Amino acid sequence: MSHKGLLALATCALNLAREMSVLMYLHLGKNVVVKKSDIVSVCDLDNTSFSHITRAYLASAERSGEVINVSEDLPKSFVVCSDKEGRQRLYLSQLASSTLLKRAETMSLE
Repeated sequence: MSHKGLLALATCALNLAREMSVLMYLHLGKNVVVKKSDIVSVCDLDNTSFSHITRAYLASAERSGEVINVSEDLPKSFVVCSDKEGRQRLYLSQLASSTLLKRAETMSLE
């Protein structure tokens, strides 16, 4: 996937995350929930990790201590969050990005 394609995918995911503000919180796994208003992006790990830019970002976040693994198995997605103070966190989730987006749409905390 090209850089433009990845950017379009990330922009689409961001727009979807912002539009789905029905729930105040989204369950990511391992009893971890995040405020929907803090979600910056929901990304599929397999599709986005082909880009060297995404891999560099993930490595940088790991070195900075921003990565929180809430996956009991191999992670399928990552969720980037930023709170009001500007602190950024990257959550690795075993749930697929499509599942997370569906949960946000259907107001389900399961």
